[in-house]
Amino acid sequence: MALWERTLPESIAFRFGARNVGAAWIMAEASSLQQAFTNLAVNARDSMPNGGDLSIYLSKLRVKKDDLAPVAGLASGDWYKVEVVDSGSGIAPEHLIHIFDPFFTTKGIGKGTGLGLAQVYGIVQQHGGVVVAESEVGKGTTVSIYFQAIAKNQTVANEVEEMNLQEGASETILLVEDNAPACEATKALLEMIGYRVFTAGEGRTALALFERHQEAIDLILSDLVMPEMGGLELFREVRRINSEVRLLVMTGYPLEGEKPLSHEAGVEWLRKPFTVKELTQAVRRLLESA
Repeated sequence: MALWERTLPESIAFRFGARNVGAAWIMAEASSLQQAFTNLAVNARDSMPNGGDLSIYLSKLRVKKDDLAPVAGLASGDWYKVEVVDSGSGIAPEHLIHIFDPFFTTKGIGKGTGLGLAQVYGIVQQHGGVVVAESEVGKGTTVSIYFQAIAKNQTVANEVEEMNLQEGASETILLVEDNAPACEATKALLEMIGYRVFTAGEGRTALALFERHQEAIDLILSDLVMPEMGGLELFREVRRINSEVRLLVMTGYPLEGEKPLSHEAGVEWLRKPFTVKELTQAVRRLLESA
């Protein structure tokens, strides 16, 4: 709350409310949750350029074994619900279904990477939670996040493993992306799920990095079209150094017909925008095939 009050403009009225909750305990990594809520605040702020209201509500609910859960994915037990509500411009229905997809944005060029809400989705999923959004054009947006409740003194050692906060296995990825904000956001997303990440803004810099750190790099995640040296040329140069290196190509172009390198082992393609799940699954498939 203190962070939001310092960073939100004075034209936005901010309020917090807790509904019959008392002390609320969940198993979570604090800085990750701060990142998630900050992303939500930034999105809300951007939807209210002339000011408005931003509210956060905390409540508790119990899902009984035979009851229909209020949203899909809630197991029986006690949950905390956090609602972030803004009075902004709202989101059209055809866009609402995509807001948690990486690289999907309705903001103008240079004003958004499309990764803020994807990070929120990833963080909540890794904490065993559920996130949903409701919106109406002209009337604002509500993002609801559900976290499973624990008792203050509950033993949590086993729960940490079950929650699988880190999907990665400490492998190293070379991320090559010429859009600087998208590169930083994708790097944060990959690090959040347990990978070490080198970054480069174009192919020649990436090639130099690979030559220096080839023993450590397990996978190259590269944009297709970049200045000077694109993703395919980079891959061919890297394969001359190491014939086993894996490549995951990101592209905004349609993946129709036979794709370049489609017969090469250790190569996959991802069409932007893709989901967090599609990205993490493709990365794991390639790493496990090595």
